[in-house]
Amino acid sequence: ITKLSGNAHSLRNKLDDLNSKQMEAREQLRKITAELNSIPRMRKADLDEARQNAARIAKEKERLSKDPRRQEIKLERTDIEGKIDALKRDLEDDKAVLEQLRLVSQSQHAVE
Repeated sequence: ITKLSGNAHSLRNKLDDLNSKQMEAREQLRKITAELNSIPRMRKADLDEARQNAARIAKEKERLSKDPRRQEIKLERTDIEGKIDALKRDLEDDKAVLEQLRLVSQSQHAVE
């Protein structure tokens, strides 16, 4: 009887350990389930919509890159940059002439 009583006690201890491990496993499972439920799920419709949007944007990009107006804009830009450079040179020339006029004016006032 003592031996059976010891075995029963040992089995109860093992059962208690297994129950505590089972509770820990259930708690982990509950946490994992809660985490999975908190992650927003992607619906197939959302994926399809994203693919359609990507395809539409790619087509629009391709259409815009082939637009003949792009070449015209490049030419206009080059032309405008040339005009800006010419205006800069004219401005520098005008500054030089103005400086010469000031010098002549100062020398005339000094003579008088």
